[in-house]
Amino acid sequence: MKDLQWIHENASKCAKCGDCQSVCPIYRETKREGSVARGRLAMLRFAAAGELPFDEELKDGIYECLMCGSCAANCSSAVPVTDILYSAKEIFAARKTPLIQRVMFHHFLPYPRRLVLTNRLLKIYQNAGLRSLLRKSGLINMLGPLAKAEDFIPRISATFRDQQGSLESNPNHPKWKVGFFLGCATNLLKPAQAMAAVNILRKMACQVEIPETFCCGLPALTYGQSEIVRALAKKNIDIFLQNRYEYIVSDCVSCTSQLKDYAKLFERTDPYYEKALCLSTKVVDFAQLLSKMDHGKSLFYENQTVTYHVPCHMARGLKAGQEPVEVLKSIAGINFVPLPEEDACCGAAGSYLATHPELSLAVLERKMEHIRTTGASIVVTSCPECVMQLERGARLFHVPVKVKHLAEMVLEASR
Repeated sequence: MKDLQWIHENASKCAKCGDCQSVCPIYRETKREGSVARGRLAMLRFAAAGELPFDEELKDGIYECLMCGSCAANCSSAVPVTDILYSAKEIFAARKTPLIQRVMFHHFLPYPRRLVLTNRLLKIYQNAGLRSLLRKSGLINMLGPLAKAEDFIPRISATFRDQQGSLESNPNHPKWKVGFFLGCATNLLKPAQAMAAVNILRKMACQVEIPETFCCGLPALTYGQSEIVRALAKKNIDIFLQNRYEYIVSDCVSCTSQLKDYAKLFERTDPYYEKALCLSTKVVDFAQLLSKMDHGKSLFYENQTVTYHVPCHMARGLKAGQEPVEVLKSIAGINFVPLPEEDACCGAAGSYLATHPELSLAVLERKMEHIRTTGASIVVTSCPECVMQLERGARLFHVPVKVKHLAEMVLEASR
């Protein structure tokens, strides 16, 4: 955990220029100073100096942030806004963690099999007609904010692990040995995306192995659970480094960005700091790996207008927003149209869509209207949560567009 002095010193670097206002999706909706980086940094600077309490009002202001990173990426003073907010969240978590978060982060997130259990309960909820009953009766409103985000969850099918046996076989003469990181959302909610990613990599002469890994830790990081994050990181680092992969890839860019940033979790004196740096050199995004493989030589897609939404972790975590676009442009038959504000947040942001449903929907509506202006029949992205949020947006705002993961698009174009 960064101490209060670190927070004060770094928050004090803010030049108060207000440039963050022009790129903050939440400030655009609220027009409140407390909703933008400049205002949050001012409050944290006073709190770190003991002039304001670390109370619920300050906490609410911190958690109203999407953590999209746009402010930090556009800050002329190079203030590490995202890292400061993560540190503030650690302080709040150390003082008091709500029961539901303690259960989730201590008793479910570190245990993949327990997460699968929640997935199966969701499947029962959907298939037994409970979803329809709760909606028609109005009882769904008892879920509070979750009621407004319930339609985000797609139809539950078998997990990726349950379908793994139907994957393409590894090539007889592979060119690369690749470790595939299976994210929680992909395994439980969008397994077809991971299936597509693994299949296309194997078609392109990769020996793809899918080890039994753990959550990347990003959800816990978002809620200040630093010890949980470090424990998960250590497990994943050990699993991947012992297998000597040439590349480590995931179909989830949020997971990819988290894996690549593991070194930030450890002090330089911790042995895992060097291990995390070693891991980072092997971690690449799916599109970055495709770019190394002459992917475009035999790809064709029937005449379609396509646009691309750049996820936050792609644009500002990996800084690799153009690689997926180049992959799409290389597919014959596609008319690619750039998306206005292509790297603006879609409003999903982990659990944000449930904790701040109105703001999430406002951000989503702006994204969907930009998609509408492109005239695209397909919008592609690289994050399973973005896929689900954009699918939801297409339904809610009646935008006639299909949403696909980049891996699904490339696999379909390779047939």
